[in-house]
Amino acid sequence: MPDARHIIHLVRRTRHLRRARAWRQLLLDDRGNLTSAGHDALAHLRSLCCVSKPSHVAGDPYSTAFNEGRRDVFNQITAYLHLTEKDIIDLTEDYHDDD
Repeated sequence: MPDARHIIHLVRRTRHLRRARAWRQLLLDDRGNLTSAGHDALAHLRSLCCVSKPSHVAGDPYSTAFNEGRRDVFNQITAYLHLTEKDIIDLTEDYHDDD
C-alpha cells in the first residue's frame, strides 16, 4: 500500500499534467506550435508581466514581490508550453494596449 507522501505526489503530478494540457490546448496547434491567437496572448502577457524589465523596486520590497509574482505567472505558463528562451524573446506585440 502506498504511503501518504506517494499519494500526495501523484495527486500533485496529475494536477500539473492537467494544467499543462489545458494551456497547450488553449495556445498551441496540433503540431505544438503557437497559434496566432496564442502568440498574441503570450506577447500581451509578456508585456503585462514585465518579463523584460527588472522586477526590483528600490526601497519597496512589496512592489518587488508583486512584480516577481507577475513574472512567475508568465514563467509557469511558458514552462507548461515548453517554450524556449528564444521563443519567449521572439514574442512581440503587434498592437499597443492603451488600457
